[in-house]
Amino acid sequence: MASPHWSVNRLREEIELLGARGLPRDEYFAQLAPRLRRVIDNDASCWHTLDPHTRLMTSDEPAELVEHGIFTAESATTAGELLVRSEYLVPDSNTFAELAARRIPVGTLDQATRGHPERSARYRDLLEPSGIPHELRAAFVIRGRVWGAVHIARRAPEDVSCELLCAVEIAGAPRSDRFARAHCARPKRNGRGGDPRPSDNELSAIKSAASASASSSGRSCRRSSRRCWR
Repeated sequence: MASPHWSVNRLREEIELLGARGLPRDEYFAQLAPRLRRVIDNDASCWHTLDPHTRLMTSDEPAELVEHGIFTAESATTAGELLVRSEYLVPDSNTFAELAARRIPVGTLDQATRGHPERSARYRDLLEPSGIPHELRAAFVIRGRVWGAVHIARRAPEDVSCELLCAVEIAGAPRSDRFARAHCARPKRNGRGGDPRPSDNELSAIKSAASASASSSGRSCRRSSRRCWR
């Protein structure tokens, strides 16, 4: 966090240049994370691609969570399973599918739970036990279709201004249609447990949950974003 901070406009320019380079998915997110940190201080970020038609996660990139000591390579697999559960199998706040349906696809858990993050299954089962209780999320949407999302984690709370929340949206939605088409719907298999998508026997429940999340997004909290990041 020692690097000089950038303006939102500088971040926008850097992200658009990065998106035009045609990088592989892992390298793209690896270079995106430190650029985002120039505007929004955080302890780690975890990046995802989503299928724009189903809004299901098709890959994850939790390298920073491991590199920064929040998870080990082994515990990251378990964390991924808990994340999938909170996204699709149990009711929860600020799911990526829900954020993607909003006019501004950015939110904090504190906002969504009206200051009671313990109401969130993701908070109880994953964030608080892992020492990263303060969460900022954004879905990346191009012309109404979501192609990715990011979870931004902090160990300690921090005030977040409207400008910073807007910066997350800018970071997630550059003019990178070529990258989105190449990567958003392609599942990634890796040594941490393979395809992060849910198994086939969970698909029906997942689709129902995703649909419910999208339909309820209009009732989500629209209070000012000048809130404590939690």
